[in-house]
Amino acid sequence: MDLRFDNHPGFHRATLAMVALGAGLSALAIPLASRLHIAPTLLGGVMGLALGAGVAHGGLRWRAALGALACVPVALSATWGALAVSALLVGLTLALGTGSRQRTAVAVAIGAGAALLASWASVRIFYAQETASWGVLLRGLSGGAAMGLLGALATLPRHVAWELDAVAAAARTLPGKLDGEVRQLCERSVALWGTAKVRLVDDASSKDLLRSGVLKVLEVARRAAEGMSSLPHTSEQELAQRIAELDSRVEAATDAETKAQYVAAREALDDQRKYRDRLRAGRERMVARLHNHVAALEKFHLAAVSMEASKKLSADEPMVKQLAELSSEVSASGDALVELAS
Repeated sequence: MDLRFDNHPGFHRATLAMVALGAGLSALAIPLASRLHIAPTLLGGVMGLALGAGVAHGGLRWRAALGALACVPVALSATWGALAVSALLVGLTLALGTGSRQRTAVAVAIGAGAALLASWASVRIFYAQETASWGVLLRGLSGGAAMGLLGALATLPRHVAWELDAVAAAARTLPGKLDGEVRQLCERSVALWGTAKVRLVDDASSKDLLRSGVLKVLEVARRAAEGMSSLPHTSEQELAQRIAELDSRVEAATDAETKAQYVAAREALDDQRKYRDRLRAGRERMVARLHNHVAALEKFHLAAVSMEASKKLSADEPMVKQLAELSSEVSASGDALVELAS
């Protein structure tokens, strides 16, 4: 399973906005809350969550309207039922614009749970015996800030991306400008994994080895693409023309200083050509190793599928020994591939 946390600035922005607005609005809500005989954090904290999400993720008007609606149940009745309804409305507020239906449903559930927990915690802080000496303003600020901090957990579904298939996740991160030959090898290895994960259901060790081998192909392809992107944009033909032009200028130069500058420029271009040649040679070695590694994966896959079809083979049978040898071959080629790309 591949788990990623995306858009760190958005999460930080939402957290800071929710904490600041929760604290400030809870302090402002003290006069109204005292008349309703409820904690001000139940009003200010709820609005702080809604407006904080709007500040960080947009849709401020809709979120403000839903936040105000979420304040109604707790304003009418300070019971667990009212808190639950309010928390559900807060969950809907925070889930706006999350994405797919599945992700939105998860966001609503997590948002409602986080809002309910945050409401409970803020009320506990406001009415706790340990905070009684703080004064109503400080208790309101503290409870509202705590509600904003806990409520920020409800934005996690927006920022957390999960993928059950690590190979599929790695394939999606491949650079768009990948070399054609390398891309074909990547696609072949990914297709091989697609077959293996279905056929090798009862052979976990073979599946793990194939998954690891395919991931190494994708990782090396990504590194190779990053390395080739560092090549100068000058073409080989243009570089050769510039070197020939500088050679003629060196021969024609009569001033010593001018000639020395042309010679230095010529040497710099020659170093650039040598650097390009080394990179090209390294790429060719890498592509050759990729071919060898993918071929080893295919051979191992065929042997593993054959053994899976045969079932119940003893450890002394030739096919099992062959599979063990192929396993070592795949592991060795994968290690060499990663070492070459490092």
